[in-house]
Amino acid sequence: MYYHGVRYSVVVTGADGGAGGLLIGRDPELALIDTRLADRETGTAFLVRGPAGIGKTALVDEAVRRAAPSRRIMRTVGNSAETGLAMAGLFQLLRPLLPLAHLIPEPRHAALRVAFGLAAGPPPEPFALAMAALDLLAEAAAEQPLLVVVEDVQWLDPATIGVLRFVGRRLERDPIVLLATTRDDEPDLFHGAGRVLDLEPLGARDSRRLLASVAPDLSGAARARLLRLAEGNPLALVELPLTADVTSGTAGSTEWVPLTQRLQAAFAARVGRLPAEAQRALILLALHDADSLPELLDALGTARAPARLEVLDPAIVAGLVQLQDSELRFRHPLMRSAVYNLASPSSRADGHLALARAVGSGTDRGILHRAQAATGYDEALAAQLELVADRAVGRGAVSAAVTAVARAADLTKSASEKRKYLYRAATLAYELGQTDVGHAHRAALTLLADDEHTRLLIEELGEIADAGAGGGVARIEALIGLVERSRRLGDERLAGSFLRSAAYRCWMREPGHAVARTVSRLVRDSAYWLSDSQRAILLAYADPIDSSSVVTAVMRALVTTDLDSVTVYTLGHAASCIGDFELADMFYADAVARLRAEGRLQVLARAVVMQAWARLRRGQWSNAMPLAAEGCRLAEESGQAEWLAAGLAGRAMVAALRGELAEAAAAADRAEQIAVPGRMTNVAAITLLARATAAAAVADFSTAWDYLSRLHHVTDPGASPFQSLWSLSHLAYAAVQCDRVDRTREMIQHLISSLPPEPIVSTLRMNVIYADALLAPDELIEQRIRAALDRDVGSWPFERSRMQLMLGSRLRRRKQIQEARELLRAAQEGFDSLGARLWAERAREELRASGVPSRAPTPTVWSSLSAQELQVARMAAEGLSNRQIGERLYLSHRTVASHLYRIFPKLGITGRAQLTAMSLDLPLAPPP
Repeated sequence: MYYHGVRYSVVVTGADGGAGGLLIGRDPELALIDTRLADRETGTAFLVRGPAGIGKTALVDEAVRRAAPSRRIMRTVGNSAETGLAMAGLFQLLRPLLPLAHLIPEPRHAALRVAFGLAAGPPPEPFALAMAALDLLAEAAAEQPLLVVVEDVQWLDPATIGVLRFVGRRLERDPIVLLATTRDDEPDLFHGAGRVLDLEPLGARDSRRLLASVAPDLSGAARARLLRLAEGNPLALVELPLTADVTSGTAGSTEWVPLTQRLQAAFAARVGRLPAEAQRALILLALHDADSLPELLDALGTARAPARLEVLDPAIVAGLVQLQDSELRFRHPLMRSAVYNLASPSSRADGHLALARAVGSGTDRGILHRAQAATGYDEALAAQLELVADRAVGRGAVSAAVTAVARAADLTKSASEKRKYLYRAATLAYELGQTDVGHAHRAALTLLADDEHTRLLIEELGEIADAGAGGGVARIEALIGLVERSRRLGDERLAGSFLRSAAYRCWMREPGHAVARTVSRLVRDSAYWLSDSQRAILLAYADPIDSSSVVTAVMRALVTTDLDSVTVYTLGHAASCIGDFELADMFYADAVARLRAEGRLQVLARAVVMQAWARLRRGQWSNAMPLAAEGCRLAEESGQAEWLAAGLAGRAMVAALRGELAEAAAAADRAEQIAVPGRMTNVAAITLLARATAAAAVADFSTAWDYLSRLHHVTDPGASPFQSLWSLSHLAYAAVQCDRVDRTREMIQHLISSLPPEPIVSTLRMNVIYADALLAPDELIEQRIRAALDRDVGSWPFERSRMQLMLGSRLRRRKQIQEARELLRAAQEGFDSLGARLWAERAREELRASGVPSRAPTPTVWSSLSAQELQVARMAAEGLSNRQIGERLYLSHRTVASHLYRIFPKLGITGRAQLTAMSLDLPLAPPP
């Protein structure tokens, strides 16, 4: 074809027979994608990133062409007009697979139905919905491998992005290739889920080849000018030759305009040459929140004069839009932007009203279109938008609710209604993790804060956003004042919210500070409006030592079947805060089972991390290790830095106890990189404990003591009186070994003196009794250790074995061989049963020195399994099916089958029956 006297070819066939023009220079990326497409057993995710026009769509289209003979193609495209529309991208992607939905577990099928507005029900948890999508894709992939194409991720609704991020991390054992595209100026919305392919501008040689292929008759001057203007951008090389001022040499005034704007200007000029009715059709398409051609034609026509398809012909011929399978789309997002910017405000408003009429003015989509068209206050429309937000929340589409209620705030004239809408918009945005959006709505609300209640709501939003995390003691004192102000207004909900924040900050940010007593008093004084479970939780956070007996009594009297899963988890956390890890483990086991079934992955991540630490403290390391690994994975996936750091510290601790020192150091490094800058005091403290444990494992007790003593230095990022109390036995043991007993006695005296004579919680009781024995005068230490070993301190197998090793070693050196052998043998057996390899070897050396030969035990077959394989093996041995295991671990059933395929040869077995028979030798399983 010819434009302005220049022969021009839209699509050029390359040497490989594909649409090669826009693919010039993309062979390396295509080769990587081809490799994965050829693999029909496993899956992966790619994120293709680059500026507008760099060739992302061309690359995807070529991948689709190559995959089509062997793979089913699933496709969704982000649309700037539907970014705030609930589940739009996910519905577009999964709609062809809905006939398979009966194959997935009913709770997940129900989540899909509710999310897509096909049925009523409670709002689906985001990760239950994500698991439903993964199950549905896995079912389809079992019939035929899939290529899932997701274009313009940056314009998808947040709910869809969250689902795709979840799916992208779990494709290793399903024949699914996820191929997504996004702009290079957008953050990695997938958060590392998949391999990123950054497309760079074409080099000079490839640019000349592409330009010659599409516009071979350009003069030398015009060719040089275009190459300079295009900057290696393939779309510019293809489209700018159609622009008269570029090819004629009259573009001097626009040469310094950014390339994207030059392309938009070129597309706008092409739109301007179309007939008026075609231009109106393009404006409607730019505003439309779907690609439905029937809806577009309905909006374009009237009852008396329906629109005909022919009205679109000029736009199609001009290469601005493409029609395929009753769906009309712009050929490139920049073309949509050009049309939108070219339209006048009145044209846009008219277009939104026409689209509202076409989709139904009373539907949620119609109401949103009418809201976009509104130019003044409209109280009735604002109220309708609030109902749209309610329905969006009911479907789990919180981002759509934020958009709706924020627009409602614009449309109301009432100051009280505007405050209500802005508060809700900010709250929902923070809940969704859209911090910047939440801040913006909170700032708008601040301008309207002319009454005490609104000012308190703004303070609450600040706490929800954790905006004042660095406030320290001053912030806790301010929260105490906010509790009192809320109670004076009679708002007990707000008072409870501030009291919870104050108590939690006492635990996480300022443990042991005197301000905690004030918070504890407030909690006790609030007993008439706090439930028993709330009172126990807040007392444990604010003052875990002095409140331990009250908290324990309240918790043991609770019936958890009357409580929701999050409250049960929080009770477990509170029990951990007072150091009752046995009670905590009971709550965690209950909560984790429920949270898995409910799909509440965000809270599950916290519960699993804390359960790992409870098991770790109780000596159940084989359970703690896979729980900590799972907790890290879930916390990272759900964007919870504090819980990721706590999980990493747990992994470091298990590795240190087992003598896996390189792994311990790597995990501790990552934990500290998160915890110290974030002022996460308790996480920094347990990381110091992990480092000390690693040093002690190689008998570097001086270094171990240095790490542990930092828990007692108030200026250290890990200073924590509670963690230091729970680590007293570690500190005392290191002190004896590196001759720092006197310094240690002096350092801990203030801690010990404030404790009750017989602590009720076994953690504290064990640490105080064992430390007191170890720090005794040298002539009394053996007598004190014997007495300590006879005391009832609960089940602490590592600490007990270590005391036996200490006493046995001293007795051997004093030639009391018979008693020494018994103690050393007990210590060695205890360390072996735990997997404390280096400590067990130390006990064996002492035994050999006492005249008793001792060899290291043969490693069990279970030690060859990874953390996740151990979880899968345990569940399979319990009789769970692949689907049931997948439901619990948030994996597809094919991934579970793949794990078992690798597990069986490692264990020397061929099937589940043998695994069940071996289960008696499995490391201790968690209680049901």
